Amino acid sequence: MQILQWVAFARRPLKSYEIQFGAGLGQRTSTIDDNTKLSEATLELCQPLIERGPRNTIIFTHFTVKE
Repeated sequence: MQILQWVAFARRPLKSYEIQFGAGLGQRTSTIDDNTKLSEATLELCQPLIERGPRNTIIFTHFTVKE
């Protein structure tokens, strides 16, 4: 759910690594590194609603998803 919120409310299209590192932050940690980064498989769970766009950005598959 957090990934979808990030994509919906971002001011610009986010890169996949930005979502992986950003969503990996939470109450349990405030450090960004490869140990806290979400796996690529986590993004794939959202694939019916999101897809890879130009320049490795993550976008919604259709404008109605955001609505």
